[in-house]
Amino acid sequence: MKMKKYFLKFTLLSFLTFGIISCKSDRDEPDDGTSSTEVLKDSYAIDRFKVLNIVPNISGNAKLTWIIKDSATSDNNTLDFISPYAKTYPLTLKVESNGTTTTYTSKIIVNKETVSYSKYISNVFDFRPAVGQFINEIPEYVVGNTSEQMIQKAKQSLVGSNSTLISLGGFGGYVTFV
Repeated sequence: MKMKKYFLKFTLLSFLTFGIISCKSDRDEPDDGTSSTEVLKDSYAIDRFKVLNIVPNISGNAKLTWIIKDSATSDNNTLDFISPYAKTYPLTLKVESNGTTTTYTSKIIVNKETVSYSKYISNVFDFRPAVGQFINEIPEYVVGNTSEQMIQKAKQSLVGSNSTLISLGGFGGYVTFV
């Protein structure tokens, strides 16, 4: 009798233990490498002609497809977005992992910048002409001129709406400006 009692307790305890161990979570969470945290923000804002870098909060090996205005834009893990137009763009991210596809939506708001851009050169940072024909003539080099003085002469030639030519030489000269 005592043996039956122990056997019955052992059997019930075994079934209970196996039941707990073998049960999978009943939660309906996708197993696509994402966690319960936010994958994309509700919206992103950027000024025109600026680069917006979007990094989704996704871990694991998932295939990403970025879609802007119903057109597949990128399959990279991050999205670099730039626009010359001030408007709102719908953004969709499709995440494929373990045979399931999950879709996330957001929007990108492109604003008109507060300071207007100029189509003209505004500053010269460096000027290094290389050897070649007409060097030291445009802009003119005078014996004793320093690098800073030549940069200033390049600024006088290039900055603003009434710009003129400068010579970079024939073998690798450069000018750096903004």
